[in-house]
Amino acid sequence: MTRRANTRTAAVGVWQAYLTTRAARTRDSRFLVQGARPISRALECRWPLETLVYRLGDPEPSPWARQLLDSSGVPSIGLVPEVMAELAEPSEPVPELVAVAVTRRPELEDFAPGTAADPATVVVIDRPSSAIRLGALIRSAAAFGAGGVIVTGSGVDHFDPQSVRASDGALFAVPVLRASGPAQVAAFRDRQRARGVATRIVGSDDRGGLAL
Repeated sequence: MTRRANTRTAAVGVWQAYLTTRAARTRDSRFLVQGARPISRALECRWPLETLVYRLGDPEPSPWARQLLDSSGVPSIGLVPEVMAELAEPSEPVPELVAVAVTRRPELEDFAPGTAADPATVVVIDRPSSAIRLGALIRSAAAFGAGGVIVTGSGVDHFDPQSVRASDGALFAVPVLRASGPAQVAAFRDRQRARGVATRIVGSDDRGGLAL
């Protein structure tokens, strides 16, 4: 069912908080997805989407947006452009479509990628300070076939809209996990060894450092 909203609603304020506030995303286990490629990839990977928010009025939705609204099965809500603008990222134009997604936070203790015959490579990113660079690193990890990404320390949120967009949808295709520090990563490595899986761990940060 589609609800048309001509004025700002309470829901818009909640979604806007997901755009700017990590605490709100964590509290509600929700985040925003913007851009054709990330939204399409989320659907391809069967990531749970709660709502598709689309822009009313001119210009008409693109064929891509119309197809998603008509066939995705995700509930949709239309907002007039001036309200939709409140969900735009800084310095970005008014989006034609924004997805409200449900957060998945897999536990590192349950993460067991690869097998003895086909061990996985796992990328560890230490204390990322830039959401855009974190998203780009997740995209690169997925492109090179990594079995997962572990983010250590108190770095930026990988569900930040800038990180989601910069990942180009890779966030939905490769597991991204959080660890408090090296001890948790070492424990993961030891569990993999106990399984007989020789996992290759590649360590990096978002400032260009790299260690194998």
